[in-house]
Amino acid sequence: MTATNWWIVSGEATNVVKHMTGTIILYSLLGATILAGCLASLSIRPELRGWRNLAILASLLLGVISPFVAGWLTALIVWSACALVAAVAYHVYEVWAACRHPLEDGADAEPDQSIAVTFLHALFLWPLLVFDTFENTCAELSPAMLGASEPGEVVRGTGEFAADGDEREASSRPE
Repeated sequence: MTATNWWIVSGEATNVVKHMTGTIILYSLLGATILAGCLASLSIRPELRGWRNLAILASLLLGVISPFVAGWLTALIVWSACALVAAVAYHVYEVWAACRHPLEDGADAEPDQSIAVTFLHALFLWPLLVFDTFENTCAELSPAMLGASEPGEVVRGTGEFAADGDEREASSRPE
Protein backbone atom coordinates (compact mmCIF):
# COMPACT_ATOMS: atom_id res chain seq x y z
CA MET A 1 0.00 0.00 0.00
CA THR A 2 1.43 3.37 -0.99
CA ALA A 3 1.51 6.39 1.27
CA THR A 4 -1.25 8.09 -0.74
CA ASN A 5 -3.55 5.09 -0.49
CA TRP A 6 -2.89 4.79 3.26
CA TRP A 7 -3.79 8.48 3.74
CA ILE A 8 -7.12 8.00 1.94
CA VAL A 9 -7.92 4.64 3.59
CA SER A 10 -7.05 5.84 7.10
CA GLY A 11 -9.67 8.57 6.96
CA GLU A 12 -7.22 11.48 7.08
CA ALA A 13 -8.53 12.78 3.74
CA THR A 14 -12.08 12.81 5.10
CA ASN A 15 -11.01 14.71 8.21
CA VAL A 16 -9.20 17.33 6.12
CA VAL A 17 -12.24 17.82 3.89
CA LYS A 18 -14.56 18.13 6.91
CA HIS A 19 -12.20 20.65 8.53
CA MET A 20 -11.93 22.74 5.36
CA THR A 21 -15.68 22.60 4.75
CA GLY A 22 -16.41 23.86 8.26
CA THR A 23 -13.87 26.66 7.87
CA ILE A 24 -15.29 27.72 4.53
CA ILE A 25 -18.84 27.72 5.89
CA LEU A 26 -17.80 29.67 9.01
CA TYR A 27 -16.01 32.43 7.11
CA SER A 28 -18.76 32.55 4.46
CA LEU A 29 -21.26 33.17 7.26
CA LEU A 30 -18.97 35.84 8.70
CA GLY A 31 -18.74 37.57 5.31
CA ALA A 32 -22.51 37.40 4.80
CA THR A 33 -23.05 38.82 8.30
CA ILE A 34 -20.69 41.73 7.61
CA LEU A 35 -22.43 42.43 4.28
CA ALA A 36 -25.87 42.35 5.91
CA GLY A 37 -24.67 44.67 8.67
CA CYS A 38 -23.26 47.13 6.15
CA LEU A 39 -26.54 47.17 4.23
CA ALA A 40 -28.52 47.64 7.45
CA SER A 41 -26.25 50.59 8.30
CA LEU A 42 -27.53 52.46 5.26
CA SER A 43 -31.16 52.41 6.34
CA ILE A 44 -32.73 55.41 8.07
CA ARG A 45 -35.54 53.28 9.48
CA PRO A 46 -34.82 52.30 13.11
CA GLU A 47 -36.32 48.83 12.72
CA LEU A 48 -33.87 48.06 9.91
CA ARG A 49 -30.89 49.72 11.60
CA GLY A 50 -31.43 47.42 14.58
CA TRP A 51 -30.29 44.50 12.42
CA ARG A 52 -26.85 46.13 12.40
CA ASN A 53 -26.55 45.44 16.13
CA LEU A 54 -27.49 41.82 15.58
CA ALA A 55 -24.87 41.61 12.82
CA ILE A 56 -22.24 42.89 15.25
CA LEU A 57 -23.23 40.28 17.83
CA ALA A 58 -23.33 37.51 15.20
CA SER A 59 -19.87 38.51 13.95
CA LEU A 60 -18.46 38.41 17.45
CA LEU A 61 -20.13 35.05 18.09
CA LEU A 62 -18.63 33.65 14.87
CA GLY A 63 -15.27 35.01 16.02
CA VAL A 64 -15.59 33.11 19.31
CA ILE A 65 -16.60 29.92 17.49
CA SER A 66 -13.86 30.16 14.82
CA PRO A 67 -10.96 28.73 16.90
CA PHE A 68 -12.98 25.57 17.48
CA VAL A 69 -13.87 25.16 13.81
CA ALA A 70 -10.85 26.51 11.93
CA GLY A 71 -8.13 26.06 14.53
CA TRP A 72 -6.75 28.71 16.81
CA LEU A 73 -3.90 29.81 14.53
CA THR A 74 -6.12 30.24 11.48
CA ALA A 75 -8.73 32.06 13.56
CA LEU A 76 -6.11 34.37 15.07
CA ILE A 77 -4.62 35.20 11.68
CA VAL A 78 -8.01 35.87 10.06
CA TRP A 79 -9.32 37.93 12.98
CA SER A 80 -6.11 39.99 13.17
CA ALA A 81 -6.04 40.56 9.40
CA CYS A 82 -9.67 41.71 9.45
CA ALA A 83 -8.88 44.01 12.39
CA LEU A 84 -5.90 45.49 10.55
CA VAL A 85 -7.90 46.11 7.37
CA ALA A 86 -10.78 47.65 9.37
CA ALA A 87 -8.42 49.90 11.35
CA VAL A 88 -6.62 51.13 8.24
CA ALA A 89 -9.90 51.74 6.41
CA TYR A 90 -11.33 53.63 9.39
CA HIS A 91 -8.18 55.72 9.77
CA VAL A 92 -8.11 56.51 6.03
CA TYR A 93 -11.76 57.55 6.23
CA GLU A 94 -11.03 59.88 9.17
CA VAL A 95 -8.16 61.55 7.32
CA TRP A 96 -10.22 61.82 4.13
CA ALA A 97 -13.22 63.32 5.97
CA ALA A 98 -10.94 65.79 7.77
CA CYS A 99 -9.56 66.91 4.40
CA ARG A 100 -13.06 67.28 2.95
CA HIS A 101 -14.28 69.32 5.91
CA PRO A 102 -11.38 71.51 7.08
CA LEU A 103 -11.64 73.34 10.37
CA GLU A 104 -12.83 76.92 10.09
CA ASP A 105 -9.78 78.38 11.87
CA GLY A 106 -7.47 76.93 9.22
CA ALA A 107 -5.75 74.46 11.55
CA ASP A 108 -4.97 71.02 10.24
CA ALA A 109 -7.39 68.41 11.48
CA GLU A 110 -5.60 65.43 12.96
CA PRO A 111 -7.40 62.14 13.53
CA ASP A 112 -8.53 61.64 17.11
CA GLN A 113 -6.21 58.69 17.67
CA SER A 114 -3.25 56.96 16.11
CA ILE A 115 -3.55 53.95 13.83
CA ALA A 116 -2.07 51.76 16.59
CA VAL A 117 -4.85 52.70 19.03
CA THR A 118 -7.44 52.16 16.30
CA PHE A 119 -5.92 48.72 15.62
CA LEU A 120 -6.11 47.81 19.32
CA HIS A 121 -9.78 48.75 19.33
CA ALA A 122 -10.32 46.85 16.08
CA LEU A 123 -8.89 43.66 17.60
CA PHE A 124 -12.01 43.52 19.75
CA LEU A 125 -14.64 45.23 17.59
CA TRP A 126 -13.52 45.27 13.97
CA PRO A 127 -17.06 44.56 12.66
CA LEU A 128 -18.22 47.82 14.24
CA LEU A 129 -15.39 49.71 12.54
CA VAL A 130 -16.31 48.15 9.20
CA PHE A 131 -19.96 49.19 9.58
CA ASP A 132 -19.09 52.73 10.68
CA THR A 133 -16.53 53.21 7.92
CA PHE A 134 -18.93 51.92 5.28
CA GLU A 135 -21.85 54.00 6.55
CA ASN A 136 -19.85 57.21 6.93
CA THR A 137 -18.15 56.84 3.55
CA CYS A 138 -21.50 56.31 1.83
CA ALA A 139 -22.90 59.34 3.67
CA GLU A 140 -19.96 61.48 2.54
CA LEU A 141 -20.23 60.34 -1.06
CA SER A 142 -24.01 60.50 -1.32
CA PRO A 143 -25.80 62.29 1.55
CA ALA A 144 -29.11 62.10 -0.34
CA MET A 145 -28.96 58.32 -0.04
CA LEU A 146 -29.48 58.70 3.70
CA GLY A 147 -32.15 61.39 3.34
CA ALA A 148 -30.07 64.55 3.83
CA SER A 149 -29.26 67.18 1.25
CA GLU A 150 -25.85 68.18 2.64
CA PRO A 151 -23.17 66.35 4.64
CA GLY A 152 -23.53 67.23 8.29
CA GLU A 153 -27.26 67.97 8.00
CA VAL A 154 -29.63 66.12 10.29
CA VAL A 155 -31.44 63.34 8.46
CA ARG A 156 -35.22 63.87 8.41
CA GLY A 157 -37.07 61.93 11.10
CA THR A 158 -34.02 60.27 12.63
CA GLY A 159 -32.13 62.98 14.48
CA GLU A 160 -28.88 61.59 13.04
CA PHE A 161 -26.21 63.48 11.18
CA ALA A 162 -25.85 62.46 7.55
CA ALA A 163 -22.06 62.35 7.43
CA ASP A 164 -21.05 61.72 11.01
CA GLY A 165 -21.68 58.26 12.39
CA ASP A 166 -19.93 58.84 15.71
CA GLU A 167 -21.60 62.03 16.96
CA ARG A 168 -25.34 61.57 16.80
CA GLU A 169 -28.13 63.46 18.52
CA ALA A 170 -29.79 61.49 21.28
CA SER A 171 -33.31 62.35 20.22
CA SER A 172 -35.03 63.70 17.14
CA ARG A 173 -37.34 66.67 17.04
CA PRO A 174 -40.74 66.09 15.44
CA GLU A 175 -41.14 68.05 12.25
